[in-house]
Amino acid sequence: EKLVAAMAGASPAARLLLLEQIAAVGSPLGLKTVVEAAHGVDEALRDAATRLLGGWMTTDAAPALLELAKTLDDGKYRIRALRGYVRIARQLDMTPQQRVEVCRNTLALAERVDEKQLALETLGRVGSSEALDLAVSLLADAQLRAAACAAVVSVSDRAAVASPEATEKALTQVLALTSDPATRQQIERQ
Repeated sequence: EKLVAAMAGASPAARLLLLEQIAAVGSPLGLKTVVEAAHGVDEALRDAATRLLGGWMTTDAAPALLELAKTLDDGKYRIRALRGYVRIARQLDMTPQQRVEVCRNTLALAERVDEKQLALETLGRVGSSEALDLAVSLLADAQLRAAACAAVVSVSDRAAVASPEATEKALTQVLALTSDPATRQQIERQ
């Protein structure tokens, strides 16, 4: 609270330092303050805030990052917010359903292939039938095919428990589409 209060009268350089400290402390108030800075007009604060949110260490930043990815007008900051959003699903404790939802949202918002591939890589770590279905839905996209094939293979072990027929069908599709020998070997070993 003291750090947030000090932001009001601080110089631009001091506000940057305070923002760093607020992010290090965390807390709901800290998150709110950093999100407000990301939405603000001060370019240096926006830059610092989106960078800090991208490394936030609790899952409560995910909704804020998603909102920033949807609303920020600068492409650099939108990309940073989206990558931070996916990072939370990759590195922090979320349910499989939450991870799939993050991946679905990322795939819907991402304009670049890089972020879509990050989402597919994250999806490959989930291992649910819902994750399998989402990965399969992207096999037709030529730009994402390799990442989608890898995600299908990654989730197949765990997805086969709940959906053996769907998993077998998905792996057959991957075999028909992939030319990667490692992927083919992985499927044949299953």
